[in-house]
Amino acid sequence: MRMRSLKWLLAFSTIPITALSALTPGSPRVLAYTLCTLLGLLSVGWYPLYLVQITDIAPQHAVASTISFAITLNQIIAATMPPLFGALVGATGYTVGWLFLVVILILTATQLHRTQAAPNPTASQTS
Repeated sequence: MRMRSLKWLLAFSTIPITALSALTPGSPRVLAYTLCTLLGLLSVGWYPLYLVQITDIAPQHAVASTISFAITLNQIIAATMPPLFGALVGATGYTVGWLFLVVILILTATQLHRTQAAPNPTASQTS
């Protein structure tokens, strides 16, 4: 259920991002604020699901190191994406920048759809 929830969060996050890409300079600010608030709420929910899902797909013998690597990778991406987004927006405008994020979310959701959980030997013993 967590993987499905994570995929849905990614999918629903594309909606406010796509809407933000369609805003023009004359768009009402309240619309931009509403879309950013919705995106923020969706963004808050994915990280705990992500960490638990990493635990589920990690090999039993390497759960701690897998989570450590996943958190490190997440922090690297969190530090590098804002400047990349800003550079892209500076070079092309907000529409392309927002749509770039939509593409990343779609690619991530597609990859998650392909990912299978590692077999959990303790789960089969308790069944």
